[in-house]
Amino acid sequence: MKMINHNTILHVILYALFLMSCNVAKDKYEVITSSSLINIDTLSVNIDENYMQNYTALRNRIFNGWLYAYNIHQHTIDIFDFTTQNFISQIKLQKEGTDGIPNINSFVITKEFIILQNESNYIIINHNGHIVKKISKEKLTLCLNKKEYLLDAPDNISISNFEDIVYDSNSKKIIIPISTSSPFKLKGKHCLASIDISTEEISLLPTTYSDNLNNEYYGKLSKPNPLIIKDRIIYNFSYSSDVYSLDKNSKTISSYQITSDFTKNRSEQLDKNSNIKKQLDYYFHSLFFHGLQYDNYRNLFYRVHTDKSNDRSVFNNKETYLTIISDNLEKISEIKLPANLYPIFNITEKGLIFQFMTGLYEDKYSYMIITSSHIMPVNKIDPPHKTEVTPAIDNSTVDKSTVDNPFEVVSLDNIKEFITENLVYPPFELKNGAEGAVFVILESDNSGGILSCKISDRATSTDNEALRNEAIRIAKLIKRVAPNSLFSFHVNFNKEEYLLRKSKKQ
Repeated sequence: MKMINHNTILHVILYALFLMSCNVAKDKYEVITSSSLINIDTLSVNIDENYMQNYTALRNRIFNGWLYAYNIHQHTIDIFDFTTQNFISQIKLQKEGTDGIPNINSFVITKEFIILQNESNYIIINHNGHIVKKISKEKLTLCLNKKEYLLDAPDNISISNFEDIVYDSNSKKIIIPISTSSPFKLKGKHCLASIDISTEEISLLPTTYSDNLNNEYYGKLSKPNPLIIKDRIIYNFSYSSDVYSLDKNSKTISSYQITSDFTKNRSEQLDKNSNIKKQLDYYFHSLFFHGLQYDNYRNLFYRVHTDKSNDRSVFNNKETYLTIISDNLEKISEIKLPANLYPIFNITEKGLIFQFMTGLYEDKYSYMIITSSHIMPVNKIDPPHKTEVTPAIDNSTVDKSTVDNPFEVVSLDNIKEFITENLVYPPFELKNGAEGAVFVILESDNSGGILSCKISDRATSTDNEALRNEAIRIAKLIKRVAPNSLFSFHVNFNKEEYLLRKSKKQ
């Protein structure tokens, strides 16, 4: 059965528009609006030629303080630590063969695995990049189809926050938007479905399109934007400021009018006879309410929306607003954001991360952090980078005779301890107070054995040859890491900390 995907050809157009939407920001400044004061910091991660200045917005996610971003040129998922502002590691993906994944439209990170999607499949991979399962979208559509319902994902063109895929970790289900075979007859029809990743069964959820869609037409703006929060599925439609909440236990739906003080609260209708160009202009330049995002650090919801623009020549030349919403879906505040800001963000303990559409420097991946009186920096709820987000190791490749060795497999969980146990500060440098950090990158084979070891000068803060040689010596003591990965870490040389650790051992 042919899948509905109206905008495949327009993917290139969107990508070009992304690259045109450049934000030039100062290192630090403040923006005063009628409702709040926001602070903006510009931060950057050092990168080399293997990584990108700009990662397509729908192909990056933050999980446990790490940014997972799809590198379309390397066909990898690059991992950055927003706390240390460093590159961490890289998951290599195969284009062909048993583990072949030809392309990615969007993905979601879970503690057990990563769920990807493209035009044909939902693809579940482990944190090493190996495929655990593929779920065919054509098969799902055949199971769903009652001659009125179709999968409404993915869309190659999307300017909303992660609307393509969400994962319910409690029920082990993917929540996706669906549509009707007739895009003009949505009233009272189901708008969301769930996919059980174990049984691969698809089921309709008791969520429906608004009654006003009997005669009104909003094109792609009528697509639902779902979000899973504990026992609730929160969703909205991009043409309206209204928000809905489905209680998964009672199956009841509540609606909330979270209106804007700056703009209208409903988009203008789209002519049902519009051609592709007019539909595209409408999608990019209409009043647009993005999907809600939930902040686990502060127990808040956020919604970004952009006002209507009459300037068809500039993709992101729209007034943008951030609405801060309480856990019980009551409006707290509304903030006008800086001009020309692309309206997709991630949430961290530092604040809200907005990505630059083009890098500010050739050797850096740059982003901005927005904070306000309601979005203050907080401590992480849990210590980051636990074992569940560390790439899994195939036990069949581990030498059983050395299984009791805690460093048989060095991971991001034990690398600091490994360095501490093995670091020998060069005596001359210790005496003279030479300090710095050396960034080492290891590449592994199918069994986790080390193929290569190198220093990244762009992420290294010292030219001292003795310190660099000691970092390489430590790196060469590592015998095994996660298979098929780039494993990286800093070896920090700090005289005071080294002497303190040495005195504690004595």
